[in-house]
Amino acid sequence: MYNARTIVLNGDYSYLNSVSWQKAIRLLVKGKASVLKYTEISLKTAENVMIKIPA
Repeated sequence: MYNARTIVLNGDYSYLNSVSWQKAIRLLVKGKASVLKYTEISLKTAENVMIKIPA
């Protein structure tokens, strides 16, 4: 399994925290985050959906 951290920035793009890529996906789904850059890695779900991993 892919084991990486995603950087979280605040509104002025300064560093806030780093979270797991799973937490980053949850923040995106909840509408609490947006992606500035993705990694080159994509994961396939059980439903054959490809998910890009935020950087």
